[in-house]
Amino acid sequence: MSHTQKPTLGEDAKISIVMHEYDTLRNEILLKYSTSVQLITQTFVVLVALLGALVVLLQATTILTTKALFLTSLSLTGAATVLVLISIVWLDYDTKRASGRLREIESQVNDRAGERLLLWETQYGWGGTFRKVR
Repeated sequence: MSHTQKPTLGEDAKISIVMHEYDTLRNEILLKYSTSVQLITQTFVVLVALLGALVVLLQATTILTTKALFLTSLSLTGAATVLVLISIVWLDYDTKRASGRLREIESQVNDRAGERLLLWETQYGWGGTFRKVR
């Protein structure tokens, strides 16, 4: 019976593998941030359009119809706002997880390299949209 030995990776190979994960996570965080900004912007545009449509309709309707239009507009605005807030909270949660892993990778690479080569997320990163995490 022969015993096969698992090949061992050198420090450079290990750092290279971890850096690939680091790059992927950074890209994911940037994409999530961009998605949040787009979501907020698009929601604002829709709400302004809804407000404009409501103003036009209010000028051309009776009092009974006006009340129904107002309640419908209010409901749609509330629903849109809630959906945006839920989306932002979810994106923030996912960003916090990714930035936490980035801090771990920074620490691992810095330990393996023997000096502080990576420091952005640990030193300057927010860790999420809502609160700064160090």
